[in-house]
Amino acid sequence: MKKHKLLTYILITWVMTLQVSFAKEKTEKKEDSLLKSMCIIGFNYEMELANKVPPKGMSDFTCDCFLDEFNLGTNLDKAQEKCKDKASSIFDL
Repeated sequence: MKKHKLLTYILITWVMTLQVSFAKEKTEKKEDSLLKSMCIIGFNYEMELANKVPPKGMSDFTCDCFLDEFNLGTNLDKAQEKCKDKASSIFDL
C-alpha cells in the first residue's frame, strides 16, 4: 500500500509539473483531462493491487470528485482520501 501511495504521489506530482510547464499552451479542460487520466491510472492500479474489480462508473466518480476537490484547493492527500471515502459509501465493492 505504501508503494502505491508513493507511486500515486509521484504520478500526480509529475502531472502537476507538466501542468505548470505547459500552462500557457493548455486550456483548463485539457489540464483536467490529463489529471483525470492520471487519476484513473492510479485508481486502476490500486484496484489491481487489491485484486478487486470496481463497479462500472466508480473510477469516473472517484476521479471527478478528486478533480473537483483539487480545483477547490484541497491538498492531494486529503482530496484522494475524501473521494475514496465517498466512492466507498456509494459503490458496493
